[in-house]
Amino acid sequence: MGFLYSNINQTDKNTKQTFKMIIMDIIQTEKTIQDHIEVFEKE
Repeated sequence: MGFLYSNINQTDKNTKQTFKMIIMDIIQTEKTIQDHIEVFEKE
């Protein structure tokens, strides 16, 4: 899990893009965690 953002404090036209990137990253992290939980429960 790695969160890589060029400049999170940047205030320009790319704010929506940055926000979308953060949300997508959170969703992907959530899916990864869910996958790990499912594997753990099967063991």
